[in-house]
Amino acid sequence: MNSISQNVIKHKVGLLNLAAEFGNVSRVCKVVGFSRETFYRYQSAVESGGVEALLAVGARVAFEMLPFDRPRARTAVSLHCGNTDYR
Repeated sequence: MNSISQNVIKHKVGLLNLAAEFGNVSRVCKVVGFSRETFYRYQSAVESGGVEALLAVGARVAFEMLPFDRPRARTAVSLHCGNTDYR
């Protein structure tokens, strides 16, 4: 698996993990900048074919390659959701 594929998977899994951590898909998607439809497509792909199936979901590779700063996203989601424990 090349580095581009790894980055695409990392960003998609990051979105799924943030939503699982905070328990509010709508707010996480709003803060991170993804649609809920995209989130549920990613989730469905992982459930049906594992993490590798995320490569086949979506053709917007250029958008997916934008830097995804997990600590900053986690802080933004925490503040937006009213959670004061934002590590």
